[in-house]
Amino acid sequence: MTTPNVPEFLLLDGRRVDLAARRIDPWPLNLPDARAAPAGRLTRTEVAILRLLASHAPSTVSRDEMLRVLWNLSARSSRTLDTHITRLRRKLEEDPAAPRFLLTVYRVGYRLEWPRELPQADHLPRPGASNGYFGHSNSASASP
Repeated sequence: MTTPNVPEFLLLDGRRVDLAARRIDPWPLNLPDARAAPAGRLTRTEVAILRLLASHAPSTVSRDEMLRVLWNLSARSSRTLDTHITRLRRKLEEDPAAPRFLLTVYRVGYRLEWPRELPQADHLPRPGASNGYFGHSNSASASP
């Protein structure tokens, strides 16, 4: 599933979150880093949450909108969103209790914050991988 203006991957503090492959890898892939978490998997629901938040970044997405878009639920009917956010934070954040990327906006909703600066030249994606600095692939513009 591709959503307009949503990157194929996010770079989050030593982790490359590949939304298309539903993987979390240490970044850069060839550099050992004591802080980097081991590779991990994302569920389809977790990817849907990240895509929704990324499509609105840096704005906050209300809890009501997230429940409606992701599960067609009302805000008072479920705590499922909180459970998924907690699981995502455990996978993405160095300290899930003090998140830096998946932020709660009290009494409003959630916001995704991630650095959008260009990676260093020695940290560019491998050949054949998505080559966009912001995670966008240029496969549509590739020459035959």
